[in-house]
Amino acid sequence: DRDVTGVQTCALPIYFVHPALPFIRFDMTDLLRQRGHDHLVMHENEAAIEDLEQSLNAGDHSSRAEAGAHADLASALLSTGQPTAAEAHARLARQIATRIGSLRLTSRLDRTAAEPAAADAIRGR
Repeated sequence: DRDVTGVQTCALPIYFVHPALPFIRFDMTDLLRQRGHDHLVMHENEAAIEDLEQSLNAGDHSSRAEAGAHADLASALLSTGQPTAAEAHARLARQIATRIGSLRLTSRLDRTAAEPAAADAIRGR
């Protein structure tokens, strides 16, 4: 369909690959994750939660992208007064970040904690 009309009409996933950069992948899961992060930056926490949850449910992430999505979701949940849910996502983000050796992400998780009870959970204590 796409070759004939320029529009993908079947149920196959949309997947963008630039011929000069075949190692870079961008699909709907990546779009949701990025859009969720952007909503978080703009303090649109409910929209961020929706997009990040959809992204995580869709799966097919690199470990770094998955950890980042969990960290963003923890931030958004914490900002909306859901510390228990935030703690769960922060723990997952920290486990993945530790496994892959991401100092940037673990530092970000340390800075994310805004409330004392959530701070301890997000820091893994």
